[in-house]
Amino acid sequence: MSARGILLTGGTGKTGGRLARRLRELGEPVRIASRSGTAPEGLAAVRFDWNEPSGQDRKEHTSEL
Repeated sequence: MSARGILLTGGTGKTGGRLARRLRELGEPVRIASRSGTAPEGLAAVRFDWNEPSGQDRKEHTSEL
């Protein structure tokens, strides 16, 4: 298991969503990074947009899951 968890970009898409659910099944703490700040049901989310520096707060993304 990862000590800090996994921040997954693209986790709201078809492939990324499957990957996120599989990682969760394996006991890995996963957080989905998306422009909307939403994630598939049962997964944690954080708002993130490559084009918007204010949405790239490292403290928010790296905190404990």
